[in-house]
Amino acid sequence: MKNSKKVLKQAFGIDVSKLTFVVNCSVLFDDFSIETLSKRTFKNTLADIQNFIKWAKILHIEQITPVFVLEATGVYFENLAYKMTDCSFQVAVLLPNKASAFISSHNIKSKTDNIDAAILAKMGLERKLALWNAQDPVLRELKVLAREREQLQKEKTKALNQLHAYACAYEINKKTISRTKKRIKFFDSMIQDIEKNIEELVKQHHVLDEKLQKITTIPGIGITTAVIIIAETNGFSLIRNSKQLVSYSGLDVQIKQSGTSLNKKTRISKKGNSHIRKALYMPALAASRNKNMKVFYERVNQNKPSKKIGVIALEQKLLKLIYSLWKSGQKYDPNYIQNSGNVKILDSLSVLTNKTMDEKNLVQI
Repeated sequence: MKNSKKVLKQAFGIDVSKLTFVVNCSVLFDDFSIETLSKRTFKNTLADIQNFIKWAKILHIEQITPVFVLEATGVYFENLAYKMTDCSFQVAVLLPNKASAFISSHNIKSKTDNIDAAILAKMGLERKLALWNAQDPVLRELKVLAREREQLQKEKTKALNQLHAYACAYEINKKTISRTKKRIKFFDSMIQDIEKNIEELVKQHHVLDEKLQKITTIPGIGITTAVIIIAETNGFSLIRNSKQLVSYSGLDVQIKQSGTSLNKKTRISKKGNSHIRKALYMPALAASRNKNMKVFYERVNQNKPSKKIGVIALEQKLLKLIYSLWKSGQKYDPNYIQNSGNVKILDSLSVLTNKTMDEKNLVQI
């Protein structure tokens, strides 16, 4: 490293896999050039993570706060991320699509662990990345339970479809049908057991229980849906506004229009947390039959080719309402707008009120 240059930033790019993780330590100088100080491969074990932390502290440049950038690779990044936050390191965990977009912007066609680590370090130097917060232990356990329930529900639906197919077949195999019914009962039993575990865990934490009870006053929102939203967002710890939340869930509107030749239907991006979208779909259908929500649902669907547009709008509305009630600690009040006398608070309860779009640009799926 040349003494004539001043270091502005330091970043560690970390490419994590099941067995190993590759680290690239780079710095940004005051002439905006980037230089790699060191790179090394570690085993993805608790013992070698400690060796990495010692190595990173040796490379740490005084008076510079380095950022550690890694991708959310399944669950394999978690031990490393939690250990680094325990050491008060500044950690940024990126979704894989963000790193891929950054790589594409640099026209890099090759892909190796060393290249990925170098690119992540470059992102840490060139971009201001949001820092990762270790998830609350209770919310983390709730997320694991909720995802387990989701998987079992998926398997149950598959078994129900199989049962229907068997029953409609020309020659009915009674033993096959019997086994399928038993499998469905097994899934029901497991799902009920998980729901009981979730309920017991929530009741052990008074503040969380109280907040969730207020959220479930929203029409269509039950305790399971509320738990999924709160757990998947870590209690909205990194969410700053409702627009960011809608984008995080993949319910944000995506417009593709250019000149007169390209004018595709407006859709939701689906580039976000799919667990949140799945959790909100059925509650949105239930809310569409609620007295207060039905007015909104019918207004959105007026002169629209598909009722799904209104369902997506209700999903956004419910998500924003959950966020608003979690932050305010209040119960749902259907007459909130009228009682407040202030039209500015419409933002916390309204959906798809983007001033740059008219109603014909509402979501289509």
